[in-house]
Amino acid sequence: MGTTRYSYNVSFIASMRQITEVHSAKRIQASPIGAPGKLARVARVRRTMLPADDVVAVRVCMKRYLFAIISRVGMTAYSLLPVFGSLRASLAVIREADQILVIERSDGRGLSFPGGLVFPWETDEQGLAREVSEETGLRVKECEPLFSYWADDEIPCTIKVFAVKAEGKLNESWEGSPNWLTIDEIRPAVMKSQQA
Repeated sequence: MGTTRYSYNVSFIASMRQITEVHSAKRIQASPIGAPGKLARVARVRRTMLPADDVVAVRVCMKRYLFAIISRVGMTAYSLLPVFGSLRASLAVIREADQILVIERSDGRGLSFPGGLVFPWETDEQGLAREVSEETGLRVKECEPLFSYWADDEIPCTIKVFAVKAEGKLNESWEGSPNWLTIDEIRPAVMKSQQA
């Protein structure tokens, strides 16, 4: 629950290169480079394979990269051609002492409050509970409407904001990493559409 700042524009390729370089350095130190015959070939092959922990890290990076592409393309397309008209979204303000839970988005658009678009068949509260669970792993216990506003910075959308009490263990998702930050840390980095 620290107030660690994270870089918002981490390059997928740089992350992959760093994982590979660290892995290669470990393998070079541990393998007999000058070993004759079969041992040298095995050592070369082992340097190219990633250990299980690095495979998981690569998968996480790839999921986040995919989310960034889907998010950017979807937002751009809908802003140009809003075929369903104005959309609805629900956002959660989850507090713990003087900190608020926010998501460091994988698409590089900054910080956002947990929540997102509500499906047409869902109530605002149902959409909020689903989105909070997807993005943070938390389960909504109580939610109370605070206010709603209209935003058309990216897509035309009516956004309803709730004060939420939630329980469970925080988890990352392909959409981003949940972080507890103070309002002063959130204000300069929050997405434009959520600066109401």
